[in-house]
Amino acid sequence: MNIAQDPVRLQPSALFGDLVGTHVIGRQDHPDLGASPLSEEIDRLVSNGYLSLLRPCAPAGATCSFRDRQTNEIVDKIADGKIPSQFKNGRWFGLPDWRNLAPNMRDVDGWRQYPGAGLCLVTGSVGAFDIDIKIAPTEASPEADRGRQLVAEVNRIVAGVLGVPVERLSRRWRENSTSSLVFVALPEPIGKRKLQFVDQATGCEHAIEFMAAGQQVVITGLHKSGARLRSSLIDTPISELPPLSAADLDRGIAAITSAAARIGFDLKSSKAPVARDHDLPVSFETAVLREVMSRRAEWASAVVPCIPGDYHEWRVSSAELDRELEEDLSIYSDGIFDHGTERGHTPTSLICEFGNLDESGEISFGGSPIYGRSGDEPFAVVGEPDPAVLRPNEASALTWLCNTLAGESPPFPANATWAGSIQEIANSVGVSWGEHEQHRQNKLAATYFEDLTEVEPLFGPEPSSAVPDVFKTLRLDQLLDLPDPKFVVARHLPERSLGFLFGAPGAKKSFLALDWAMHLAFGKTSWHGDDIIAKPAGVVLYLAGEGAHGMKARAEAWMQHHQIPLDQRSAGRFHLLPHSVDLMKPEQVKKLAATLRLRIAQPIVAVVVDTVSRSMPGADENLQKDMTLFVGACDAIKSEFDCLVLGVHHASKSGDMRGSTVLLGAGDFVFRMECKQGHLAGKLHCEKQKDAPDGWSEPYRFEVVHLGDGRSSLVPTRASEINGDVSHERIALILDAMQAAWDTRKPWAKSSKAGERCAVRRLAVDFGINADQAETLITFLERTGDIVFDVADAKSKLRGFRVVARNDQGDEDENAFD
Repeated sequence: MNIAQDPVRLQPSALFGDLVGTHVIGRQDHPDLGASPLSEEIDRLVSNGYLSLLRPCAPAGATCSFRDRQTNEIVDKIADGKIPSQFKNGRWFGLPDWRNLAPNMRDVDGWRQYPGAGLCLVTGSVGAFDIDIKIAPTEASPEADRGRQLVAEVNRIVAGVLGVPVERLSRRWRENSTSSLVFVALPEPIGKRKLQFVDQATGCEHAIEFMAAGQQVVITGLHKSGARLRSSLIDTPISELPPLSAADLDRGIAAITSAAARIGFDLKSSKAPVARDHDLPVSFETAVLREVMSRRAEWASAVVPCIPGDYHEWRVSSAELDRELEEDLSIYSDGIFDHGTERGHTPTSLICEFGNLDESGEISFGGSPIYGRSGDEPFAVVGEPDPAVLRPNEASALTWLCNTLAGESPPFPANATWAGSIQEIANSVGVSWGEHEQHRQNKLAATYFEDLTEVEPLFGPEPSSAVPDVFKTLRLDQLLDLPDPKFVVARHLPERSLGFLFGAPGAKKSFLALDWAMHLAFGKTSWHGDDIIAKPAGVVLYLAGEGAHGMKARAEAWMQHHQIPLDQRSAGRFHLLPHSVDLMKPEQVKKLAATLRLRIAQPIVAVVVDTVSRSMPGADENLQKDMTLFVGACDAIKSEFDCLVLGVHHASKSGDMRGSTVLLGAGDFVFRMECKQGHLAGKLHCEKQKDAPDGWSEPYRFEVVHLGDGRSSLVPTRASEINGDVSHERIALILDAMQAAWDTRKPWAKSSKAGERCAVRRLAVDFGINADQAETLITFLERTGDIVFDVADAKSKLRGFRVVARNDQGDEDENAFD
């Protein structure tokens, strides 16, 4: 939001009608406001034709009252000097419906009396390039020089596009910064555009934004730094502003991007989708989405106030959406992302959030809903400001969308969803599953492996031109003769599969992934009791996307725990790639394939991608199309090398696998590792197993392995093997009881002579565990480092078991990959 993070909505009122509020301020409350330049410049702005576009602004630092959309209460906020506001009876208030006001000279006379006020201009017939590059005159560094060079290049390019000398540009500026605006006339509506650049050397960020219809820009007043804002609009009639067309803007944006790259700036990646090569292999669902989005001009402008154009991103400002969120909504040629609510959209979820359904089934823009915090979502839909607006449900949205794209279309059932209606949507936009799948399979090979030498075709030899190009089918007897699914690790890891292991930060999922990898690499015949049947001499490649930090200790601890001498480490067919691979880029996937084939040059049994997010930089995990591209790359590796691919991923705040459901759908297996941060006991949950039973769980313990020199790490062990068959939940209760006894100076003891304090007796009386189980469990907890035998009272020399705190345990870097 422009002022604060609270949701607000102003109630309609006259321009300077009755005001409501509770906080009274005046010049005496803000002695630093000073005189506004407004009164000096407003007459010249009015005479130059800008009156209809002018609005007063509360000065930066002033208290301004607004009506909260969610609670309908008046709230006070600190103004940033940019929000249209009104002042009366010693109070500042937000200016309701400021985009649609028509000020007159009587209003102007009132504005002159506003203490410290500034003026802003409503964009629409006038647009502005906002050069948000803030370099102070006194700054002297290579970084500052690059910033100033970029400012000069932007001014030069804009002047060239407009056909005027740089010195003739209509600008707004302040003396203590390079930040400025360049004003243009807009003969036709143009959508907002934004470029964000990152200095390649320092990471410093700058933005160039084109301010379009429904936004406001400050043109005179005092900046929060105390510097005066000045504008050449006072000397430039509106009729003399140079015109800018949509084509001119496209040329300017492209030239600015190229110039920034030459100077040393990268275009910043964001959560938004980027224009990707649409000839890459994608899923059927993504192909349907892209087709619908390629025809966005036919439906999107009815739902939100966007301005169609022949460019990838259509930006709709929050001002145009009539909401007080800071960021915009972006409608791309291949997806939708709302930067204000930090959520992606399908076409139907966009229609449901912003549409208004009338009695005939037609949908139009219904304004924005009320946003506020709900659970973990900071900008969830929490209400409606207008009870007359009828939001469509997903079925109504699907029916309207398909009717719009294909003419008459049968209504969708009441429980219809976008994900469940892909085939019906495909029919409406003319996408054939058969044609798409054939194209996708052909492109998989061509995209990822066409440049590798000595690589067999990914999907067999190309058919002879004399043989009809048809699909292969299976008769029922052929289907029943197919071999049963095989597992590399029984019940867990199917051969030639793609799957995922996910968990919360600190859940030790990477320790488990490494344990799988090392068992396979060292030719172990079982993994904690489950058979291993892997390729002879099969190699494991571990992609450590977060770097090799911490991996040395983990590998060393694993070898020590499994009694493998260090001089036999070369016997392990384990290879580590100590950095991430961008699986969103075909050239990176090709390089990975070349590494596997030419450098390792042995059969590949498994590739571990740790983590998924590190392997898709700049992409959005919540967007189906981005995750589909990631899955396509993993599928290509799996198919080309006849191996399993394991992705290690993070859990969402709700505990599910983070991001789009594409991963859950694409995974042949999905496991969730549950282990509280700082604990050494956890559970592995099998959430999906395509060709075997799922829905089961197993307890695991993470034993502390001391390596000397103060170093240590953790190694997983299936708890049922060594803890006397005591459940994970009961162990947690036992540790709580043991710590409570320590805290009350009655610690559980080893010896039976301690009577009621004897640990074995306590386990028998309080938890019903027999003596043999109790002794096994105590030994186990000592060995894993969960408990130690220590002095509870130095004076009495009372000794007993103490539960080890988190900072007493090993592997200080346990979260390096979690």
